[in-house]
Amino acid sequence: PGKYWPPKPEVYENQPPSKLDPVMVQTGRYSYLPAKPRVEQLNPLLAIIDVQIPESIVTVKDSAQYLLQFSGYQLTQAISHERHVTALLQHPIPEVHRHFEQVILRDALLALGGSGYRLLVDPINRLVAYERDPKYPGWSQE
Repeated sequence: PGKYWPPKPEVYENQPPSKLDPVMVQTGRYSYLPAKPRVEQLNPLLAIIDVQIPESIVTVKDSAQYLLQFSGYQLTQAISHERHVTALLQHPIPEVHRHFEQVILRDALLALGGSGYRLLVDPINRLVAYERDPKYPGWSQE
């Protein structure tokens, strides 16, 4: 008597680029390219950007949203309603952050937040948020 075995799907997960063993495609007489997505296609936050933030954008929040506009990710405060995060997002953008030249998008977002904040990433819903880094308790102004 035969036993019924439910079909088991094959599961493929995105692996870090170093673990992939790509198929190479010949693109010229002596040149080959891997037949796989580029790192920034697997994780859009790793895209290298060259961005000049317009003068009309004045806050850290608007700057972060501007940087994220083509990434598929959105800035949210739903993860952290901390008053420090709200204050950060309302701060004026430092002039030094108006031009990011050949920078990884994630690192540009981290620079906008400064060393007192971490970037939270929700890859399922493609959301990013800032939270205060617990290493920096900050001054209390209560």
